[in-house]
Amino acid sequence: MTNNLTSDQVILHKSSKNMEIKKIEERLNACIEKIELDSNKKQILLKEIYNLITEIENDNRLSILYEYEKHYLELLQQHKDEIKFANSIQEDLRRERSQFFTYGLREVCETLKNSGVDADIASAWIQELVKSYTKSLDVSSELAANQVIDTIGILKSEAKKELKKSTQAKAPDNLNDE
Repeated sequence: MTNNLTSDQVILHKSSKNMEIKKIEERLNACIEKIELDSNKKQILLKEIYNLITEIENDNRLSILYEYEKHYLELLQQHKDEIKFANSIQEDLRRERSQFFTYGLREVCETLKNSGVDADIASAWIQELVKSYTKSLDVSSELAANQVIDTIGILKSEAKKELKKSTQAKAPDNLNDE
């Protein structure tokens, strides 16, 4: 089950939020009618209450974001050894590839040349060596990349779970209850 929202769900959510706001406004208007304020003062009071509600919602969003970021940093701390390990594997593979093409291949070419191996045979052998070695490094790189992707997937999954928990925990009580 994914946490991705469709555009219809977003519209429905916005629509239900607008309906909640309209109900709140209706209740506020009814309360204001009871205290018999003139329309100017009613508008000022409604505007201030709306600003207060907006501020509370923003504080709630900031609180959720803070909790999410805090949890994400904790996840990074928990998995820092795995992250360092994956990074070091990738660095080692890049270094090995660079050293092979910079030094190793040159030494093999010189050794074949100094040994008097026929140029056509040496060329075919070098091409096969490069192809085989490149394939081996590519497989190692792919395994390392999969490890990184798996680690990132774990981090994202745990972060999403925490965000969902934070969002549910911080959801304001239903204002329509009396």
